[in-house]
Amino acid sequence: MVFEFLISAVIFFAIIIYVLNYLNTNISIYSGDFYISDLEGRAVQVSELLIKTQGIWEGNNPVSPGLAIEYPLLNSTKMQYLNGSCGTESGYIDLLEKLDLVEKPFLIEKPFYNIKIEINESGANLLDCSRPSLPYLPAGIPTSNVERFALSENNKTLKINVWIW
Repeated sequence: MVFEFLISAVIFFAIIIYVLNYLNTNISIYSGDFYISDLEGRAVQVSELLIKTQGIWEGNNPVSPGLAIEYPLLNSTKMQYLNGSCGTESGYIDLLEKLDLVEKPFLIEKPFYNIKIEINESGANLLDCSRPSLPYLPAGIPTSNVERFALSENNKTLKINVWIW
């Protein structure tokens, strides 16, 4: 009787350990997939906000960043203002707060997302907004990129890239 109990207890604990290991492996895969999906969703959200809304501006300071005059036309003055507000670390952090990019899910590494916004017209950079201390895209880190097109005030094609990591 004691021997049968020991065998059943060993089998029970072996099954429990197997199930916990299986769940641990799959949960880490799904959390990584969730993080990538979250990055993609936020990149789309930011690009939609920038090109489809007029935003709310107080002078050259965006209360709610939006670059549109009327979709798909973008305001060049607002692009210059946004570019200027990204020039300092505090302005960049303020922009992240206005875009609701302050907290990462699961508090991964740092409490902030990073963003890089570029708007080009025929190869010329009209807007290059990124963290002043990190003006390039890092290698080996999950990054999401959304590329959109709009028109300038003089009806030239603008290419808008938004990266989030």
